[in-house]
Amino acid sequence: TEGGERVLRVTAERLNSLLDLSSKSLVETQRLKPHLATMQRLRRMQNNGLRALESLNVHLKEHALSLEAQEALEDARRLLAESQQLLAEKNAELDEFAWQASQRAQVLYDTALACRMRPFADVLTGQVRMVRDLGRSLGKQVRLEIEGEKTQVDRDVLEKLEAPLTHLLRNAVDHGIET
Repeated sequence: TEGGERVLRVTAERLNSLLDLSSKSLVETQRLKPHLATMQRLRRMQNNGLRALESLNVHLKEHALSLEAQEALEDARRLLAESQQLLAEKNAELDEFAWQASQRAQVLYDTALACRMRPFADVLTGQVRMVRDLGRSLGKQVRLEIEGEKTQVDRDVLEKLEAPLTHLLRNAVDHGIET
């Protein structure tokens, strides 16, 4: 356990795969935006079509239309109004789905990324002792002050920092660095 929490060992490859998939999921949610824009455009076109049909209905009332023609015109207007209502509902549902999918994908990505992060103190575990021991062997009074040990750093970056940090600290003890 780590800090009272259970720890699960996961290979770096599997963790990288999870991070890659979560970032792709985040990108995929953005692919819904053009579809939403198209549906909005279609809705505006239907509004224009309904207005044109209403205008046609007003103009045709001035002329004697057969009962069949009036019924056909009314059916067309009603069908267009119903399809407009259905499109508005589905557009709202798709918009909500896109927002939720985007939020969940972001949380997934952030969580996967956080799994790769470790506190900077992890790279310092042997450094404090190394500085103390080296100072003793050289007969020097050495004090190592560390700030930001809780700062979260990518695991791979931490591994790459260890050797240069060791070299830097050895040189500091050997040649002296003061505050």
